[in-house]
Amino acid sequence: MLNIGLTSNEQIAHLSATIARRTLLSPGAVLPFADLQDLLPHLLAEVTAQTDHLISAGHVSLDIVIAADHRGLKVSEALGVSPFAASVDAALAKVVTGSELVYVANPNRITGSNLGLTELEMLVRAVPRGFVLIDEYYFDYFGITGLTLLERYSNIGILRSFAAAFGVESSESGFFAGSPELVGRLRGRMSDQVITHTIYRTAMMTLESDAALQMRLKTLHDEALRISTELTRRGLQNRITAADFLLLRVKEPTTVGNHLARHKIPCENLDGYPLLGNYLRYKLQSPLSNDRLLDAIGRIAEEAYRMTTIDRRMVTLRRPTEMVVETPLSKEPVAAKRKPLRLIPITDQQKKSKSRRPVRSRR
Repeated sequence: MLNIGLTSNEQIAHLSATIARRTLLSPGAVLPFADLQDLLPHLLAEVTAQTDHLISAGHVSLDIVIAADHRGLKVSEALGVSPFAASVDAALAKVVTGSELVYVANPNRITGSNLGLTELEMLVRAVPRGFVLIDEYYFDYFGITGLTLLERYSNIGILRSFAAAFGVESSESGFFAGSPELVGRLRGRMSDQVITHTIYRTAMMTLESDAALQMRLKTLHDEALRISTELTRRGLQNRITAADFLLLRVKEPTTVGNHLARHKIPCENLDGYPLLGNYLRYKLQSPLSNDRLLDAIGRIAEEAYRMTTIDRRMVTLRRPTEMVVETPLSKEPVAAKRKPLRLIPITDQQKKSKSRRPVRSRR
């Protein structure tokens, strides 16, 4: 049994039943947890008995790296030609034995890139003796879930957050969904877990507040369009994502990041991540807080953020047969040929048409 702190057994059962009803799963297939960092070591211990390799389909976040290191797992990121287009082929290419652990944040927590349900199933089928862990932290912003795959596969697990949709980053509580057998073993491993009354109330509020959630999502959507438009007008390149953040492409990320920090604007420097040079990650907030970002940008020299090239890397998977690379603003894009990934061939006329038009980000 759970050591429930200030929460009763009946409340824990009610929470599990509510999650099961919302996800169309049985109560035995879901496990609420108070802190993701407490769950991950136990989860990895259960699903990595036959492997020492964790493949991340896309950029991997620090919490997964830490948990994998404690377990003694080698972590490798499977990245495609663009950080904004998740590549299932890159992940499949790293599968050797079929017993690997594949982790995919869908959407990705760093870049917002994402995979479709068919591509998620391809990963599950590629590791029949392994496991696929799908992190759906930003599910409410994106809408595609791997939960339906639980009906046909036992080598899959889903992570969800209770509070991410409401912007409560201080709460790491959520629930895990998987096979009843796996969930049962995890429940035994986490018998000393404490789920406080505060966590219980937060979880129930987020699970039952559909109207409030829809209002928040609409506000964030509107704010993403408003702030992105204004930043673009000022010459600061940016990308809207399938999550609650914008990616800002600036000439001097350290200078701009430090400037925003001095104005108490939350921003993460992504310059050290592969393929993400010159990028900052800004988490959208209320209209008033977002206005503070615009005000801070207005107080820094334009030369610190204005780029002389446009990042034209693709944002959708397998659309072009050619990868368009960065080019000076005054010139047309230059296409760099690469090997097609199971694409329908296009005509020479279509290729010429593509080379004359810039590849635009789909927002």
